[in-house]
Amino acid sequence: MQQLSDLCRRIADVLEVVPGVASAEPLPPDTLEGLELPHFYVLYEGLTPETRPGSIKMVHSFRLRLILAQGQSLRWAMENGMSMILPTIRTLQKGDNLQLGGLATNTEIAEVLPIPAEWMLRTGYLGFDFIYQVYVTEDFDFDG
Repeated sequence: MQQLSDLCRRIADVLEVVPGVASAEPLPPDTLEGLELPHFYVLYEGLTPETRPGSIKMVHSFRLRLILAQGQSLRWAMENGMSMILPTIRTLQKGDNLQLGGLATNTEIAEVLPIPAEWMLRTGYLGFDFIYQVYVTEDFDFDG
């Protein structure tokens, strides 16, 4: 069973309010069969400590997966994906949605990438991955 930090669970809560998303989960689904689309989940998280004085103390990186369609053409997903990517970026960029209290934080979408082609070919699902980063400038225990 994959363990997720409290911050990761809060990000999943933020994904639930992204306009147009039918469902959002903190973990990848056990099966894609019968998945309500579009579907969002946290694919990966990783914490990188930063030790230089006066700099960012932590960079918490997430890979968020947005599944848009099944059995549609790649062109369909690319044409219709932008209508979901822009509101998604706006929602995720609001760091106060993460409810981190008084911590000095900043959030950033580092990249938006098509889901890897081999995964799409294997599953028949199409979508995008968001590389999302939370920067924390004070010492903070992400797990509470």
